[in-house]
Amino acid sequence: MNIQMIHVIAIAATSAALFAQGCQGNRGPTSESAGAATTKVDPGQLSARAKRLVGTKARPFTVDSIEGDEFCLDDADGEILVIDFWNIGCAACLSDMPVMQEVSDWIDRNDLPARAITIHTTDGRRNSRLIDSIRDYTSRNKITVPILLDREDSEFRANYAVESWPRIVVIGPDGTIEHVMTTFGSWNKNQLEEAISRLSAAD
Repeated sequence: MNIQMIHVIAIAATSAALFAQGCQGNRGPTSESAGAATTKVDPGQLSARAKRLVGTKARPFTVDSIEGDEFCLDDADGEILVIDFWNIGCAACLSDMPVMQEVSDWIDRNDLPARAITIHTTDGRRNSRLIDSIRDYTSRNKITVPILLDREDSEFRANYAVESWPRIVVIGPDGTIEHVMTTFGSWNKNQLEEAISRLSAAD
């Protein structure tokens, strides 16, 4: 068995565990909390809409894995959820993906009540060539973080202010959006890990 096939199997195994629960119900209310604390927003060129997300309840969503399994926000109920919204044509996204892998590995090593996922956003447009490109990239770069695909009705631009890539959103165990980042990279990897640690300790 060659190395590429091993990585593809690893991605499939990770995804299978992730999607075992299925999608049932909603994760908390979707109305905004009073007095969203914009001081929690991480540095970066955030729009006013992105800043307003912090302190609000995350909107429910359902997406698909590249294997065709379904994942929804409820599957992470009670866990800290780190979402990397990205696109295969975004150079910054491709540079940052290995950092997301490092964060995911760090979560696993420390047995934290958290998970990291990535959502490829194209307004639901997908084809076999896109899937093959994603598989090739993740295999070559040893990425095992679950790779999910948005749907036509995902509305991530409206509900999660995904106005550019990459967009990192951290959702607390109660479903509240705690952090929004416009860029990732090593400069705020430690900051993200500290935020996850703090949310884990408060849970």
